[in-house]
Amino acid sequence: MTLSNVLDGPDPDFARRLRAAVRHAVRPGGVVVLRSAREPGPDGPGWAAQDRSALWGVVRAVRLGGAAPDRRIEP
Repeated sequence: MTLSNVLDGPDPDFARRLRAAVRHAVRPGGVVVLRSAREPGPDGPGWAAQDRSALWGVVRAVRLGGAAPDRRIEP
């Protein structure tokens, strides 16, 4: 699943509801890619540093774990 700029503006309550919906929709082991036009925070730009598009400030890939913890896929 890919989500682009979806969390750039909404409040934290919306973000929590969206995370719950994504976990419900994506099977364990599935990958979610989150893209943002925001400036990178303390965690850095993630995959955006490898991307050829200057549009994305942050790109994160997360493998959903089901019973196991979710795991960020780093470049």
